[in-house]
Amino acid sequence: MINEDRENAIAKILETALAINGASLTKLMNILPVGKSPDNLRTYLTILENHGLISYQKGDGNYRTTYKGRQFLRTYKFAMTLLFDLERSNLRFDTL
Repeated sequence: MINEDRENAIAKILETALAINGASLTKLMNILPVGKSPDNLRTYLTILENHGLISYQKGDGNYRTTYKGRQFLRTYKFAMTLLFDLERSNLRFDTL
């Protein structure tokens, strides 16, 4: 089962880390919904790093979205657009 909050958090992290200078841990913490702890953020970042979607830059201490992460984000946004269009047109998956 898909956890919508988790996928939205992942997309927000990747989008924020797309900035030219990347994103600091503090900046990433500020974009997550209230109630997300620093430990949760670190868990997300570890998973994203392990899958090659984000990288940590030791020099400036910022996270940056990788090429693979940008591809993932593009695909995610495309899928969300399709789902939104289906909802808007009142189609349901169980009727397809």
